[in-house]
Amino acid sequence: MVREMDVFVAHTPLHLLYSLSIINSKSLQDFRLFVINDFSAGVAVCNEFAQVSSYADRVHLLAGRYSLGGFVARNISPTKSRIRYYGAKLGSMLAQYSAKSKFIRIMKEKQIQRLYIFDDQRLDTQSLMSYVKEQNDYPHTQIVLVEDGTGVYYNSPYWQFAELKNRLNWILVALYGKNYTRVDRYGDHPLVECSIVLFPDDVNVSLKSKPVYRMPHFHLAPEQASILSRAFSLGDQFAEIDQAVLLLLSYSETLKNHEKYKGFLLDLIERHNAEGITIIAKYHPREVHDDYLNLYGSKVIFEDKTVPAELICASLGNRLLAIYSDYSSALLTSGWINPDIKRIHLHPNTEDLARPQAALELDTLFEKHGVETVLISDLRTR
Repeated sequence: MVREMDVFVAHTPLHLLYSLSIINSKSLQDFRLFVINDFSAGVAVCNEFAQVSSYADRVHLLAGRYSLGGFVARNISPTKSRIRYYGAKLGSMLAQYSAKSKFIRIMKEKQIQRLYIFDDQRLDTQSLMSYVKEQNDYPHTQIVLVEDGTGVYYNSPYWQFAELKNRLNWILVALYGKNYTRVDRYGDHPLVECSIVLFPDDVNVSLKSKPVYRMPHFHLAPEQASILSRAFSLGDQFAEIDQAVLLLLSYSETLKNHEKYKGFLLDLIERHNAEGITIIAKYHPREVHDDYLNLYGSKVIFEDKTVPAELICASLGNRLLAIYSDYSSALLTSGWINPDIKRIHLHPNTEDLARPQAALELDTLFEKHGVETVLISDLRTR
């Protein structure tokens, strides 16, 4: 008898939390969670789940950017080393082809009732969508786009990335046997049928043309929380903390004036330390410049950049008083985890932003959903 199940394809730590919350809210017993190896803890996550009998055959690792050398592309500037950069990109494409092969092998005798994806622009995601809808025996599978950070709320198109992939179509046809479908906004792909997001009223125009459902409440089972804590090496380091604030540092490429930003941060750290409040900080997951603000050694607990902010929020619970960030989606997701947390948007001067126009849509979204905005220029800096 063919088994029907819900299948999730996650490629960031946040996707894991969304997937598990959906699984728990629906009390799903027959599901598969595929973790694309796009982040450094991907292997550890799958290994930890494999140690628990109830998850051993439900959670699987698929090749990603941290497979076949594809991860190197994140640390190479295309302007300085085009051969290495595009070689790494090709490695990433090969990894994605490998991922599809493993997915097909595992799901061969199973019927997919719903396929949950997080980015319909990705090559591997499009390939899997095409497989379950066009190239197999389950044409009635529903494809659900789950929120991928703040991207679902942008109406600004992704034309640059889509155009680049259009130019590489000959490679895609060779690897996947079909053309790449240009996606200008999240949800544009014709195979996406509906979406699950935190704020249904605020999604982009593409998603508004399809059914939109609200994300269920944050829900991690104790066993799941323990698994993720071990995978991301959190341990019991928060056990002695009474009160804390979380500082999510800006991605270096989004700011022009690093010194002004650093001066503000040092004052913020000094002020909270004087109040007996622990400062926990982490760099952006895509940051390639190690400690570009030179904050290591200050009175701050630094978490690895791969640890999801949401997992820190969940681990600390009500002991986490506030979260500071510039344009991180964690300003929205932290409220999903703990509605009482104070969320503070550290707004740089517009002229200090590398992409000022793209920030305007998020400014409106933050204001609408209770995020306090503080202009860095209005605060004392060194």
